Amino acid sequence: MEQAAQWHRDKRLDDAEAVYRQVFEAEPGYIDALHLLGVIYSQRGDHVTAERLIRQALRENPNSDTYHNNLGKALQGLGRLEEATDSYRRTLELNPNHVLACNNFGKVQLELGQWEEAITCFRQAVALRPDFNEAHRNLDQALQKQRGSNG
Repeated sequence: MEQAAQWHRDKRLDDAEAVYRQVFEAEPGYIDALHLLGVIYSQRGDHVTAERLIRQALRENPNSDTYHNNLGKALQGLGRLEEATDSYRRTLELNPNHVLACNNFGKVQLELGQWEEAITCFRQAVALRPDFNEAHRNLDQALQKQRGSNG
C-alpha cells in the first residue's frame, strides 16, 4: 500500500490502481484500498464509479472525514452541488479542521452564488493553512464576486 500511495501521489494512477485492486481482492476488509480506488476514478473524471466505490467504503466506515470529503468531490464532479454540500458539512462535523473540506465546501458555495458562506470557508482554510495558495486564490475570487454582486 505504501508503494501504491507513492505512485498515486506521483500521478501513476494505473500502477496505484492495480495495487489497490490487489489489496482489496486479497483483503476485502481493507476499506482504504476501496476508497482510494474511488479517488482514482474521481481523478480520472469517472465520478459515477467514484461515488459508488466511496459510498461502499463509507458503509464500512461512516465516520471517515476523508471519505466524506472525497465523496463530496465526486458529487461535485457530477454537478450534484447540494449533495456535495452535505458531504462537506459532514466532513467538517467530523473534523472542523479539515482544510481541504473547507476549501472544497467554499468552492461549492461559490458555484451556488453563496458568497458569504464561500468567503467564510476560504478564510477558515487560509487560517488553518496559511500557505494554501489555492484557498487564497479562491478567497480573492469570492471577494471579487461579492463586490460585483453588491455594486
